[in-house]
Amino acid sequence: MALRLIVSGLLSALFMPLLSAGESITVLQLDSAKDDLFAVTPPSFAAPDRAAYVRCELEVDPSNGQHRCQLNYRSDVFGDDGQPPEYYNSCPLQIGANLWENVERREVLVEPLKPRDRVVVAWLEAGGGLLQLRNVHFPDCQVTEASFPLDKVRDDKFAKIVPLKQGGYNVVFRSKRLCGADKYCKARLDDQGIVVEAPSAWIEVPEQAKKMMVASVGDNEYLVIQLQSNGVAHVQLTRKDGKVKMARHYSDVEDTSKIAYSTGHDSIRVCVDRHSSLECSQFNREGKHKGQQELSLPYHLESKTSSVGRMTMHNLPDNGFLLLSLVCQDRHCLGHKTYHLARVDRQGSVRSQAQRPGCQLIGEQLEDKFYEAKNERGEDEYCLVLRCIETDLRSVQRFTFDRSCYSGDDFKLEF
Repeated sequence: MALRLIVSGLLSALFMPLLSAGESITVLQLDSAKDDLFAVTPPSFAAPDRAAYVRCELEVDPSNGQHRCQLNYRSDVFGDDGQPPEYYNSCPLQIGANLWENVERREVLVEPLKPRDRVVVAWLEAGGGLLQLRNVHFPDCQVTEASFPLDKVRDDKFAKIVPLKQGGYNVVFRSKRLCGADKYCKARLDDQGIVVEAPSAWIEVPEQAKKMMVASVGDNEYLVIQLQSNGVAHVQLTRKDGKVKMARHYSDVEDTSKIAYSTGHDSIRVCVDRHSSLECSQFNREGKHKGQQELSLPYHLESKTSSVGRMTMHNLPDNGFLLLSLVCQDRHCLGHKTYHLARVDRQGSVRSQAQRPGCQLIGEQLEDKFYEAKNERGEDEYCLVLRCIETDLRSVQRFTFDRSCYSGDDFKLEF
């Protein structure tokens, strides 16, 4: 039976001063024990200050066969500018899709864009043959529409939305009609949602293609990680025109949860969990290999049955990096979970580390993001935001953002 949710209330978040660690805000609270009225996508966080989610009625409007939805958007989530966070804004949307199927398969995507007042929503139209994009402007709710024919593929997401540093975004997807059977399509839209580069063939689709991650590196280059069903991960630095500047292959990669990357501070770093150790490779912005490190963290030695459920990382200016791992006590990540956060120096030595219990997850992976900001003293700081889905004994679900920030030349980690 499909899980159905009703919005029972939005907890207003009071302004909290910038903290070094442990700052928490509940962005959305849902009561799944009440009447079946709404389907909700988990809030998507755009560091450091925006969150958005879509709430839809499960029953379709008989007049047009679409779901009545609301795109809810909150800017200045943590109140870093010294003012209380703004309240939610919302805009109406019509989504023509099977909402239960889409929410469960992660087929409604919500992405806050670089301009503070714009959010893109994407979904797979019922029947699986059309990618729908809506660029929504707040607070006037002006909507720009775009759509492309799309092939339904077995992937963790039907399309990749890649926000660009200069504004706007790329969307990467598969369409035999537009780009052939062996190439991914790439289209570019500006920050108003207008198509400025029509879909064109970009990079090859490897045999046994399973999952893909894409990140922008500068304005015209991309880090692409493609995972095959045989456990081979293809990592490449690819230009805007599809030409490959660097390619590397990793074997025995079970899932994208076993691989992490960072493209900050003029360096590209990729880490792969090998069960007993972590293998990290570093490249410069031109794709030249700069070195490789192998390190063991405490959870590699704790238990032979434990596994990594997810990793994310962030390069530091001193050529080290921060690594967050969600460690599970079983291979299927159904039992106890723990966050491990480590600061690793340029030689591969662990300088500082911390851990905390993992949150409960229901039907959705956690979301975690690093970002850089300035604190009230004008110092650079490195912040980590975790999105947790927690359920209490009364079946009330809370979507919570937890933030920890670190600054200084020799900062110590804590949660």
